[in-house]
Amino acid sequence: MDERLIEAVKAFLQVSSNEELGQVLQAFPELLTQETEINAIFEFGIAQARGINEIEKAEFFEQRHQMLKKIQQNFAQQNNNPFISFIQQAQTAEQQYLRTSDRNSLDRAIQAWEHILQHPEFEKMGADFKLRVLNDSAITYSRRYRARGQLADLNTALRAWEFAVANTPPDSPDLPSMFNNLGNGLSNRYSRSGELADLQVGIEAYQQATDKTPPDSPDLPSRLNNLGTGLRNRYSRSGELADLQAGIKAFQQAIEKTPPNSPELSGYLNNLGAGLTDRYSHSGELADLQAGIVAYQQAIEKTPPDSPDLPSRLNNLGTGLRDRYSRSGELADLQAGIAAFQQAIDKTPPDSPDLPSLLNNLGNGLRDRYSRSGELADLQAGIAAFQQAIEKTLPDSLVLPAMFNNLGIGLTNLYSHSGELADLQAGIEAYQQAIEKTPPDSPDLPSRLNNLGNGLRDRYSHSRELADLQAGIAAFQQAIEKTPPNSPKLSGYLNNLGAGLRYHYSRSGELADLQAGIAAFQQAVGLGEKHSIADWLTSARNWLNWAFERNSWTEIEEAYPALQKASKQLVEKQLLREHQEAFLQDTQGIAVKVAYARIQTGQLEKAVEALEQGVARLLSNALARSNADLTQLQQDSPELYERYQESLQAVNTTQRFYQNATDDLREKAQSDWQTAEKQFNELLENIRQLQGHENFLLIATDINTVKQVSQQQPLIYVFFTEKGGYALNVFQGQIQAIALPELTNTVLSEKVNSYFQAYNKRKENRDAWFNAIETMTTWLYQAVMQLILQNIPTDSQITLIPIGLLNLLPLHAAYATTDNKRRYVLDDYMISYAPNALSLQTARKRTQIPRQKLLAIENPTEDLIACTIEIEALEKYFEERKIFTHEEATQEAVKNALNNDYSVLHFSCHGGAELEDPLKTGLLMAHNEMLTVQDFLNAQLNARLVSLSACETGMIGVKQVEEVVSLPTSLLQAGVACIVSSLWSVDAYSTAFLMIKFYEYFKDKGNEPVIALSKAQQWLRMVTKVELLKLSKTFPTTMQGKIEQQLGECIYSNDKPYEAAYYWAAFYVTGE
Repeated sequence: MDERLIEAVKAFLQVSSNEELGQVLQAFPELLTQETEINAIFEFGIAQARGINEIEKAEFFEQRHQMLKKIQQNFAQQNNNPFISFIQQAQTAEQQYLRTSDRNSLDRAIQAWEHILQHPEFEKMGADFKLRVLNDSAITYSRRYRARGQLADLNTALRAWEFAVANTPPDSPDLPSMFNNLGNGLSNRYSRSGELADLQVGIEAYQQATDKTPPDSPDLPSRLNNLGTGLRNRYSRSGELADLQAGIKAFQQAIEKTPPNSPELSGYLNNLGAGLTDRYSHSGELADLQAGIVAYQQAIEKTPPDSPDLPSRLNNLGTGLRDRYSRSGELADLQAGIAAFQQAIDKTPPDSPDLPSLLNNLGNGLRDRYSRSGELADLQAGIAAFQQAIEKTLPDSLVLPAMFNNLGIGLTNLYSHSGELADLQAGIEAYQQAIEKTPPDSPDLPSRLNNLGNGLRDRYSHSRELADLQAGIAAFQQAIEKTPPNSPKLSGYLNNLGAGLRYHYSRSGELADLQAGIAAFQQAVGLGEKHSIADWLTSARNWLNWAFERNSWTEIEEAYPALQKASKQLVEKQLLREHQEAFLQDTQGIAVKVAYARIQTGQLEKAVEALEQGVARLLSNALARSNADLTQLQQDSPELYERYQESLQAVNTTQRFYQNATDDLREKAQSDWQTAEKQFNELLENIRQLQGHENFLLIATDINTVKQVSQQQPLIYVFFTEKGGYALNVFQGQIQAIALPELTNTVLSEKVNSYFQAYNKRKENRDAWFNAIETMTTWLYQAVMQLILQNIPTDSQITLIPIGLLNLLPLHAAYATTDNKRRYVLDDYMISYAPNALSLQTARKRTQIPRQKLLAIENPTEDLIACTIEIEALEKYFEERKIFTHEEATQEAVKNALNNDYSVLHFSCHGGAELEDPLKTGLLMAHNEMLTVQDFLNAQLNARLVSLSACETGMIGVKQVEEVVSLPTSLLQAGVACIVSSLWSVDAYSTAFLMIKFYEYFKDKGNEPVIALSKAQQWLRMVTKVELLKLSKTFPTTMQGKIEQQLGECIYSNDKPYEAAYYWAAFYVTGE
């Protein structure tokens, strides 16, 4: 039997409505013409069903066979009709379009319809035939309009449907279908022109279609769905919530009346998702957004991969995920949303009228990701997408205002990045065009007014034109007035109004501006917790910064708790570390302002807590998890204690598996990790229900930790603000605040910029770099260390906890000159560093690890001859050792060795800092592979010491500078007590000598690392050429000549070749 005819019969058997019947007959015109073959297939099926005693199936086949025979008879009666062949041509061509999306097929179908419609005999045909032709041809014209966007096609279809509706008898079973089609056409024209009359008449047509359709008709779901779409469109125009509620109800009824395997169900689910997400935008109810996303996902699952509807459904899912990101801040939602937008675009023809909207939404997603990551490429790609969308959109399109609005946001963001005033001007013009094209009653108007306000405020910051600021404030106020009180966007608008009033108050000094600005921020913070965590954080941060500006310490205490909670929630929602770091950007500089404010009010313990809890937060969270004191939990609930251990192990295992997974396993690995994290967090909530454990791991560290750690030696927090800096010296329960008035943002930034300018040009001008070190260390003594140390006895061991950029500077090498003699800080004090007290507490637990088992990495790149000196000198101290030499030191081999319980690890190799992406800072292994910060974060170490005898191994990342992301902090987290690392690119030979002496003091003489390094640095500074040459005689003869040559070429010709701070001051100790 013919496979095509069998497929035709199967399709006919599945028909459940008149509309589906028409579609099947269009798809398979053979059902009408090849009677003999079709009859044979039915007879075979009936006989087979009876043969296996499936009587009901046989009877169903007979009923359908009789039904088809009647249709064939009717067709045969019309067979003398001169237009039958053209109808078949039109139906065949249109069916080909539906199968292949070949728009040329639509052209052929319309040519066939036109032949009929323009034929003089057409007017003489019967009324039923004429109405059927008009309806069917209008469907084809409508499809070509959607495919090509030519308004003439849509108008032709509408004229045909209007005639058909007017001339169809009121009791005709075809009338509901005619009304439904007319509604579709009018809705499409409204989407194009924005003519409200089209929308209103279209809704009336849908209502007529629904009312005239029997309640048990299989056509009712599609008509309810169309009615829902019309009502939702009217809500978008008017903001009338009753329309949206009625539309959602219509979508839900359509879904309830649709069989689960119906191909129409995916479209209804998609539209329900759109209605629910619209209602979320109005009410802020998270349940609506969640349900909307689920509906979108179900719609996509039920949509065939080659369906022309798939792009719009992917686009809707992307929009829902982006909305949820805006609410919760979970970056994974934004990433998934961008991926959905991109898939939608990839599946859309380049001349499709749907493409502009898809490009617009992709631009939104990319711009949002730029706001979080700071990646300029995302912003530029987003702006390009907006511009393409506008170019491809007709000037009278309803979606054009949104595109101009989004382009404006992109351009003003670009201005913030580049400072180019032309970008800001273009952005403001785009906002103004968006507002001009937006109806005054549109629910989208508030957001566009808000954006215009932002642009005008930014221009005021540049030009100081008061008119710009006042116009911006007026725009914010209008946006707020037009926004429903429960809208999730309201907190953002209030925040922007507060920011505008902040500027106005600084200009006017008017108490009314101050009070209104504070009130706006208070309202924004109050609403943000409910509607948008990101807005909650932003408004609390902006308010706090303004309060700091005005020395309003009580306001800071009011704003700070909200900021802490919002930031904690946002960071905890992120799975990947890079996503967590992106959200920490929002709180940089906040902890130091809070600490400064608390010092002013005498709250020294709370000032210390602000710093301890506000910096190195990811490190603190990881250490708190892995080092939590579980003694009480084990006593109170052995079952929860065991579950905590198991759950934490599951998190660590799945995390490591994800980080080492190949591309084909990465998605599943991430899902497993996400599940483990979710279960761990649920377990934490269970533990917190236990009496006495309500705050379990809610706060990683507090003042009690600091006091406990400072019993042995002073902990000194050093920070700076725009108002000046402070040192907080915590020792044995006492806290002393030491003012550092010269340590301001401005002064420090100037000093650091000058310092790194010289560093970056060190190869061209070595003297300038040497001088920059001298200048910096002199200033550090005068502005910082002299004031800190004045009341601390000499020979004390102290731990410095520098905040932010201070981590990049050699505070231990600060010096003063007396009687032409330099006295460095490390001459009188033993200085170590730590990111915070909690990390030091954790490090101390490993100080008793025996110093017996060595893992050494020697010159993986085979271009550092001095490495051999180091390794040969230090390996004699360790009976148990493993040395990876040259090409043995591959990244994979070293990573595998890290977890083998080596107590001392020494890396003698190249290093490099990635200040903008510190997770990639690392050590260069064989074959140019980097062993990075991320690799150490993934490791499980249990070591007394790691020495990084390489360049730039102690430099921190500068994007989230207060997070102190570096090799030393990653090693603390991985399980190391003490790390020796460097602050700049070091000299190979001086470093080799320093390390040789360091290990002599550390291993041979039993000194603690901080003492050993301090003594080695003092020795290197004072050692003479003669003494070095004598030492070199103990090295292999192949090395001696090179050492003598190097010493002879030393830039300083005096007797102490390594006296300059450049040679020894780069190295410092982190930990204990």
